[in-house]
Amino acid sequence: MIVTDPRPADQIIEEVRRNREQLLREAGGSIDALCEALKELERAEHRPVVKLPPRRLTDPGSDAA
Repeated sequence: MIVTDPRPADQIIEEVRRNREQLLREAGGSIDALCEALKELERAEHRPVVKLPPRRLTDPGSDAA
């Protein structure tokens, strides 16, 4: 018996996966090389990188410990 997924394929997810695979191929199949290439693209954009402070998991005034 062949079981098929009754849900339709999500086109957005498929597009993201295709793009990821293409970028990985262009980077020679190396995740490290892909990360470096993406960092270089970010630097070339000359847009500020937003770094937010870490959020507290609990309210500082609460008694939760």
